Amino acid sequence: MKNAFRLFLSGTLLSLAFMAAGCGKEAASPVKPAAGIVPMPQASSPSHAASVALPPPAPQQATAPHPGLPPAASTAAPTVAAKQPAPTQAAAPTVPVSEAAPPAAPEFSRPSAAAIEKKLDSQLNLALKQLRGELPASGPGYVYPNIPIKDPDGSRVLVDLSATVSDDLFNHLKSIGATVDTASVVRKTVRAMVPVTQLETVAARPDVTAVTPATITDTSVIKTGRPN
Repeated sequence: MKNAFRLFLSGTLLSLAFMAAGCGKEAASPVKPAAGIVPMPQASSPSHAASVALPPPAPQQATAPHPGLPPAASTAAPTVAAKQPAPTQAAAPTVPVSEAAPPAAPEFSRPSAAAIEKKLDSQLNLALKQLRGELPASGPGYVYPNIPIKDPDGSRVLVDLSATVSDDLFNHLKSIGATVDTASVVRKTVRAMVPVTQLETVAARPDVTAVTPATITDTSVIKTGRPN
């Protein structure tokens, strides 16, 4: 009985020894990697891990745009310049209607003094020369100008203008202190009381061809523009 137990115990120990030896061989033999798999180095020690250099990461390549498509627009937001405030302008002063300047006389090229003198009647030229002191206004050598109608002080005279009748001419006569008596568009004549000092100004207009003292007839109606 004892011999049989010893035999059983010896067989069991041998079986365990063989099993232990087989496990040791399997642990010592390296595991073969599968096909296509690169074995990673085992960091068994710090020195071994430091000696293994990992490959650098592959650079990313920009995806080329499709030949038929336009290049992609930049996603960066455009820089917007700050809007500067508009400069404030001072308001123009308001001019009352009563202080507004009268309409200016039309501008035109002034003819020569000889051309102006030719447009004026000889009696009007005589009165102008006496007014400027070029001829004696009294005493020896004085010649009285034959101007039938004039103001009592002689400052204005009644004249007939051979001219193109227009509102522009009327406005000019009003601006120099003249008073229109009558006018005819068909005959191209204007009768007006004109200051003697402004006779040359009227004669210088291109639409006036002649200035003569007004001739009085039985049917003439005179309006001097002054109260009776």
